[in-house]
Amino acid sequence: MTTATKPLFDIEAYKVAAAAYRARVTANYQPRPNEVLPVNGKIHVVLSGEALPAAIKADLLSKSRIDIPEFAAERRKLNNRE
Repeated sequence: MTTATKPLFDIEAYKVAAAAYRARVTANYQPRPNEVLPVNGKIHVVLSGEALPAAIKADLLSKSRIDIPEFAAERRKLNNRE
């Protein structure tokens, strides 16, 4: 059995490349209008008791939700039973 003299993965080179990538992404960051950013790792929400308008709700949540038309009809059926 032979032993490998060179590691299969150079962790130090990876760390340097990852740090350079993070620095490049951070330098090119452009904030989006109405973007909600976390503070100390938490997203802070003001509970005013008022619903979000549809336009703002779509801007804030549209990218994070999965909308599959086949399941929309099933969701409506479930909501009508309750």
